[in-house]
Amino acid sequence: MTTRKSSTPNQIKNSFDELLSSFTDEELLEQEARLLSFHFLSEIESAMEKQRMSKKVLAEKVNTSASYITQLFRGDRLLNFNILAKIQRALGLNFEIIGKEIHPENKKQVKRPSINLQNV
Repeated sequence: MTTRKSSTPNQIKNSFDELLSSFTDEELLEQEARLLSFHFLSEIESAMEKQRMSKKVLAEKVNTSASYITQLFRGDRLLNFNILAKIQRALGLNFEIIGKEIHPENKKQVKRPSINLQNV
């Protein structure tokens, strides 16, 4: 078995760009929404680990079902601002979102906003 690279970084980038260009704008927006949701959930999961809080306890604190919280973390459902605000309060967090301008030539690229997490 060899561990030789079969593609150069440039070939991989070109293949990835080609794949992205085959998506419709609606599909790209759906992917951006999922990435945003996962980015928040990653921060939420880190805070939960620090506080040793289970998904079941989080669900109780935000007055929803444990299965709904599991669906969020699995990506079956997207976060909405109402549940995000409840989670933020339950964990004693304050999300601060800093947007970054996308230049016209990079519009097709998915940019993740910076999310700062602060304990309140």
